[in-house]
Order: sequence, then C-alpha cells, then structure tokens
Amino acid sequence: MGLPLMIMGAVTGLVLVIACLNVANLLLARAGTRRREIAVRLSIGASRWRLVRQLLAESLVLSALAGTVGVVLATAGGELLFGAVVPADLYVAGVRTDARVLGFGLLVSLLTGVVFGLAPALRASRPNLTPALKEGAVEASRRGGVLWGLRSLLVVQVALSLLLLITAGLFVRTLANLEREATGFDVRGVAILSMDLGLNGYDGPRQLAFYEDLRRRLNALPGAVAATVTSHSPVSGRISFTTLKVAGYEPAEDERMSVFYNFVSPEFFETFGVPLLLGRTIGAQDRDGSPMVAVVNEAFVDRFFPDATPIGQRLGLGAEGDAGEYEIVGVAANVKYQRLADQQYPVAHVALAQHPDALRSMTIALRTGGDTTEAISAARRIVRQADPDIPLFDVRTLAEQQAQTLQLELVLARLSSALGVLALALASMGLYGVLSYSVDRRTREIGVRMALGARSMDVMRLVMHEVRAVILGVVIGIAAALAVTGLLESQMYGLSTNDPITIVGATVALLLVAAAAAYVPARRAFTVDPIVALRSE
Repeated sequence: MGLPLMIMGAVTGLVLVIACLNVANLLLARAGTRRREIAVRLSIGASRWRLVRQLLAESLVLSALAGTVGVVLATAGGELLFGAVVPADLYVAGVRTDARVLGFGLLVSLLTGVVFGLAPALRASRPNLTPALKEGAVEASRRGGVLWGLRSLLVVQVALSLLLLITAGLFVRTLANLEREATGFDVRGVAILSMDLGLNGYDGPRQLAFYEDLRRRLNALPGAVAATVTSHSPVSGRISFTTLKVAGYEPAEDERMSVFYNFVSPEFFETFGVPLLLGRTIGAQDRDGSPMVAVVNEAFVDRFFPDATPIGQRLGLGAEGDAGEYEIVGVAANVKYQRLADQQYPVAHVALAQHPDALRSMTIALRTGGDTTEAISAARRIVRQADPDIPLFDVRTLAEQQAQTLQLELVLARLSSALGVLALALASMGLYGVLSYSVDRRTREIGVRMALGARSMDVMRLVMHEVRAVILGVVIGIAAALAVTGLLESQMYGLSTNDPITIVGATVALLLVAAAAAYVPARRAFTVDPIVALRSE
C-alpha cells in the first residue's frame, strides 16, 4: 500500500503545482497591467519595499480568502468526496478532516500567496520609470515581457496536466483489464461463508463429520447446484504455501521447489465453476486411509511436466513429505486465489477428508441457480440449526469477494481520474487567461487590422497563434510521461506504461479542452468593433 500512497501523494502535489502556476499567471498579468500605476507611486516617493509589501498583502488577502473557502468546502464536502472515491466496503482508518488537516490547507494557501506573489511583486516594483510613465498599461505590459512569462507558465501547466491525464488513463485501463481478466472460475450464483470450528472445541474427526453433514444439507436446498468445503476460496487473498517434491524431477541448482496448496472437499470444482482439463476431481472416495491424491493446475503442469502426461505422476508436500506421497489424478484450469493482478502459480488441490487433523478456518461455498442473497440466508440458517454457537465471518457472494480484490485499483483509478480532470480544468483556465490577456493587449492592433480589411478568420488565426504554447506543453508532457510513468510499472496490469492508446487518448482530450478554452477569447477578438478598438489605450 506504500507505493500507491506515494503515487497519489505525488499526483496531488502536481495538481497543487498547477493551481499555483495559475495563481502566478493571474498575479503576473495583474502586475503587468499596473506597471504605470506603480511607476507613478515610485516617482512621487514611495519606496520599493513598501510597494512589495502592498502587492504581497494583496496576494495574501486573496490566498486567505481562497483558503477559508477551501476549509469550508473541505469541512462540508470532505466526507462526500471521500465516499465518492473510496468504495463503501473498504475500511480506511484514521482519515478525517480535523484541525491539523484544515490548518495545513490554510497554511498551504498562505504560502502559495507569498511564494507565487513575491516574484511578480519584485518584478513590478522595478520598472523603467520614464517609459512606464509615458506608455499605457497595455504597451507597458508588452515591453515588460509579461506575455512571455504567461506563456512559459502555461507550457508547464499543460505538460503537468497531460502527465496526470496519462497517469489516470493508465490506472483506468489497468482496472478495466483486471475486470476482464480470465480468473478460471465463475463468480455467478456462488455464496460463501467462513467459520473456524476449532474455536468451539471441535477436533479433527468431529470437524470433518460436521462439514460433510453441512454440505449434504446445503445440497438439499431448493435451487442448489453444488456445495463444497475448502480452506481457501478463489480471490480470497489467502492461499497455503509449502515445500514441494516431484518424483523424477531434478530441480536446477538455484530453483526454489515450492507450491501453493488447498484442501478441498468433493464438488469444489463444480461449485466454483473451475474447468477440469484432464482426469478426475476430488471425490467422496478420497477419504482418510485411501491413497492420497491431488488435482494440480495448468501452471503446475507447465512447470514440471511440459512434455509428459501429468496423470499418474507423483509428488510430495512439506519438508518431511515423500516425493511419492500423492498421485496426480486430475488437471484443472488455473485459479487466482489472491489478487487478480497476481500471476498464475503452481497449485495442488488435495482432499480435505484425507487431512482431518489439519483443518482450521474453512469456507463453505454454495452454488445456486436462484438468488444468491437468499442462498446466503438459507446457508446461515442451516449452520445455526447444526450449531447455533458457531461464529460466521466473511459472509458474502463470490462476486463481492472478487470486487474487493480490485479496491486498491478502483481507488487509484477514481482518485487519479478526479485529479486529472481537475488538472485539465486548471490548465484550460490558464489557457483562457493567457488568450484573454493577449486579446486585451492587442485590442488596438486588432482594430487596425480589421480597419484595413482583415477578415474574422485572419483575426482568429492571429489570436490562436498563442496556442502554440499548448503544443509545446504537449510535447514536453509526453516526454515527461515516457520518462516518469515507468515508476508505475508494478501497478500496471495487461499494458505497458508507454501504452500508445492511453497517451494518444489523453493528448486528444487535452487538445479538445484547450480548443474549447481558446474559442471564447478568440471569438471575442474577431467581434471587436474597429472604432472602439482604435480609441482604446
């Protein structure tokens, strides 16, 4: 969980940087238009330090107001936002909007005002007095290089926004790949309940008898298709692990001989819908005292018997186990027992009835052709009838259990998407601000061009020329994504961090939003009245 939290922390930090760049954009543009006013103040005796203090005070007032609004929104809507991002059944402790969190938010707002207000304040307090007093605000801002600074900040905003959009796209596509993943079992219509009879004083033989009686009762329910008992159900996040010996197999010098194993009762593969590929399944005849048998998965066969028939081969489990202890009687499809993102490992399924003394916490599973919720209620009732003192836990459907394995990916996809959209909105606001400033700065020029016969499309092309900053930002953003997203490799599934579909999709989305943000100031430019424009300062 540490790496995902670091990733989300970095993503949140980038959004904060984009917001700060927007603040710097606004303050820089505002300082440029006030250059003549500041020159007048300096010429009549105001000190530079006093002007810097005034501009900083204005920035701090804006930051304090914004921080206060943010604190109010966080207090009122924090729980709502948290609920929208985090699945309802995911327990997250220690997350609350307390005084420390709100104080941190307010402090960040104030620091933003100081840090990103200081540079424009220092720049504005050092004008060349004679030209500044002679020129209007627009011409002064042009000479001051304000627009160049705005473009530079916009390039950074676009690059960071595209990086965040690509990151969000990778997480969303990873979640989609996992949801489409072939798990090796069928989640539909399966109810599961877990219990530990040892807590109620049941010994091995009594546990085995209880489970067999419970399975018979479940199979007698109306609509029941199959019922089974197992130590580990699919995608439960748990699986047992032990040393492995395979008769006739010579491991390499550095090869680790180990295997996952699972105790199962009859109808395990039928209950979970696991296809049997070869041989037979664990049956009622596989009891204590009968020859020990195992059903292995495809990954086991691929590793140990790639060129041989696995049926009839022998293996041993545990450090003390003999290599010929178990006979392989069947081969089943691969089943994911832990997370859907995990790779397939060799698994040996052994008969639960042949290991009565090894039983601990077990899971009851029932496949039904009817409503799964009703099947859970019926299974609860049967357990209570058998022994009302037995505590049940992890009572849910198999579909719900599978969904829980995707909770981390779901949180990453939701949170990164929300932050990516926020970053895109901030970048579009920055673009709108730059183009609006450009139109205001060139109002007189636009009036002259239109008076001389320039068409509306000529004026629009003149304004939209400023969008080249967006193109540069896209190029930098793609380069940054190719360099940085490699750190997310461990969180990806079924795609590369350099996935072209994600990169192209994020780029197209950003360009479309940028075009929409640029249209309003561009349209305002070609609707300028030439007479009004020529009379402007």
